[in-house]
Amino acid sequence: MVVKRDSKRKSILQKSVECFNRYGYDKTTLEDIGKACNLNKASLYYYYKNKEEIFHSVLQKEAIEYVDALEHQILTIKNPEKRILDMLAFRLEYYQKVLNIHKLSIENLQQIEPKFKDEIERLEGVEQNIIKLAIKEFYKGKEAKSIASSIVMISNGIKHEYVRKADTLFAYEVDYTGAAADTQQAIKLILKGIK
Repeated sequence: MVVKRDSKRKSILQKSVECFNRYGYDKTTLEDIGKACNLNKASLYYYYKNKEEIFHSVLQKEAIEYVDALEHQILTIKNPEKRILDMLAFRLEYYQKVLNIHKLSIENLQQIEPKFKDEIERLEGVEQNIIKLAIKEFYKGKEAKSIASSIVMISNGIKHEYVRKADTLFAYEVDYTGAAADTQQAIKLILKGIK
């Protein structure tokens, strides 16, 4: 029975992603998700309490996929400095991909982020660890943990500044091209300074 329930939850998650992609997070309803899954709203409640719980599960699944992608695409890079820079670029690309898939407004983003504080901190811990290991490998004798933390904070600050300055209500419409370039420039300066 547990296997069947888990299988159904996976199916609901997949159909939910399709609904969020089609209608956006705001406009997707439990009725939309239920219809896509061939379930009525009452049956959907057996698996999930509400749309927010479904979205939370979707984001958890995407976080796992993100970590897997980091392991396959970033950790295989031999040059530690390139590994750090490519990870930060990949991080921003993945962030924008998630925003695009779910068509999140800036208001949604501001409401959702505090609810996922633990997941965000866990992901940033993985990212900081990747940076810390690269720093230890290339910049021997430096305080790798605090440098890694600072790099992630700077990257976050640049990303949030682009959201703040954007002339749009939708987070997925923010152009992060400049944020990527600014992040690369700032981090290169830090890495050059700690050599």
